[in-house]
Amino acid sequence: MVRINELNRCYRVLGLKPGASLDEINQAYKDLARQWHPDRVPQDDSERQHEAHEKLKEINEARDLLRSCHAKAGAKRNQTASKSTASKSTPPTPPPAPPPPPKATPPKATYHPPRATYQTPTAAQPPKPAAQPPKPAAYPLHPYLRSSYYAAYETQTSPAPEPKSPYPQPQASDYPAYPTQTPTHQVPKYQTPQVPKYRGPDLSGSDFQGANLKEKDYANRNLSDANLSNADLSDAFLHNVNLSHAKLFRAKLFRANLLQADLSYADLREANLMGADLSGANLSGADLTGARVGINNRLMVKLTGANLSGTIMPDGTIHS
Repeated sequence: MVRINELNRCYRVLGLKPGASLDEINQAYKDLARQWHPDRVPQDDSERQHEAHEKLKEINEARDLLRSCHAKAGAKRNQTASKSTASKSTPPTPPPAPPPPPKATPPKATYHPPRATYQTPTAAQPPKPAAQPPKPAAYPLHPYLRSSYYAAYETQTSPAPEPKSPYPQPQASDYPAYPTQTPTHQVPKYQTPQVPKYRGPDLSGSDFQGANLKEKDYANRNLSDANLSNADLSDAFLHNVNLSHAKLFRAKLFRANLLQADLSYADLREANLMGADLSGANLSGADLTGARVGINNRLMVKLTGANLSGTIMPDGTIHS
């Protein structure tokens, strides 16, 4: 049984009020996990790494405890509702019907085969000839009697005519000829729809000069050709962002997450990149003249798998 003091402590860890919904708990956990993730702290800073690990552990324990309490409460409510519904909908069972009386077995009948009677064989009789129309009388009949006489005979012997349909019957010429040759055109193949690489509103060419964008989330956004000179992007989440040809002159990118970002031909002169993560980023053709990337020849920027072909380094040399 979880105590109320423990639940209140978990709510305080996530920065929520007691009784917050499950959606609010999940959103608070995402925000805090992104803020205290160890990947956003320099690897050589052991003290801050330890603090980030402990804080993330405390956030995970608080989230798990609150989720389990919400799940138990929901299961208890569903069980109570199902019991009340079953008690209302189940009709009373009627008493069992009495067994039917036994049926009387009729006496068995004795079978007596019939006696075969002898029949005298008879000769095969020839088939009867078909009915012939009556022959005209030897003497002439009156036209009225003659017509009525033959009309009565034809009515008795000839079959009745089939009724004609009021609708026109289809003819063979009404249907098109079946093609004997296979079509030569190619059936187009199904093509999988292309998912856009960058999502959200298109911010290409936007003016954010000197803006305070600290800890903002611009992941998977298109900021190509944007003006971000002197902007504060400290601790910003810029994963897979498009900053191609963007102006980042003297921009503050302290501890910014730039994993797999596109910074090709970007202006990063005198920018502060201390503690930034540029793993897998495309820096081809970018200008890093005078940018802050370390202290006393010690590199403080993560460049694992980054593309540096044609990049102007902070000392003015061009990386081959």
